[in-house]
Amino acid sequence: MTGIPARYNIVTFCVAFYLVGLARRYGAKWVHVGALLCAAVGLIAFAHISNRYLLFVPMIGLGIAWASMMGVPYIMVVSMIPKSRYGVYMGIVNMMIVVPMLIETVTFGFIYHFFLKSPTHALEFSGVLFAIAAVAMTWIRPPKKQSPVIPLTFHQIMGNDRILVGTDGSPSSQLAVERAGQVASASEAELVVVTAYDPVRARDVARLELTTSAVRDHQGEPANAILSSAAEQAADLIVIGNRGLNAISGHLLGSVPRDVANRAPCDVLVVQTEQVAGEDQLSA
Repeated sequence: MTGIPARYNIVTFCVAFYLVGLARRYGAKWVHVGALLCAAVGLIAFAHISNRYLLFVPMIGLGIAWASMMGVPYIMVVSMIPKSRYGVYMGIVNMMIVVPMLIETVTFGFIYHFFLKSPTHALEFSGVLFAIAAVAMTWIRPPKKQSPVIPLTFHQIMGNDRILVGTDGSPSSQLAVERAGQVASASEAELVVVTAYDPVRARDVARLELTTSAVRDHQGEPANAILSSAAEQAADLIVIGNRGLNAISGHLLGSVPRDVANRAPCDVLVVQTEQVAGEDQLSA
């Protein structure tokens, strides 16, 4: 048992080298959520393992969490505050580490004696607290501008604040709406659904597939409606289906996606919907 602290400290030392890269790729917020969940699972599992050699396995989770706790919160602070306030907020972060330790030292004996009453329950209690901390982390909302080096969330890596998707409410265009919803969810971006054909049907599609979206109805030529909405909404990305792909040449887009791609004020993601479009024609 005496080797257990040494083992998780070895894990902490090794994992620390990879956490920065993971935070840069996936966002510091989600890396820390994952690390806290590793500790929660590890501590709860530790309480129920009787084989002394297997006890080292759940300590891997605690080592990962300890490595994250010693570095990732500082990364999140850097992502959210101006450089002129670094000193103040770094001090606050240190207080948020030290003060809970002091509270735990003073109160845990009382909690253990009157409520937990066994080491197994104490470990399970600790695991539950780690799980609660992981859930609480998901409530953090990053500012619009984050650190370009290590962002707080995946949103800054994707670089999209507002995503716009065009649809006529058909099953094939629904694929474009679904893909736009996936990209918006990963980016934590606002999604705007634009319809220039059948506003009621497109609005129903948006309500079914998306939890948060704005539906804007436009009259007139579809490409112009999408482009004008993209300009009005200052969209960072337009998502549109490729229905109308030239089956002979294999690379020429239909008129609407081609016009949007050529005239768009931002990036355009063209979603492959040709298979569904063919099925629609057969069923008709």
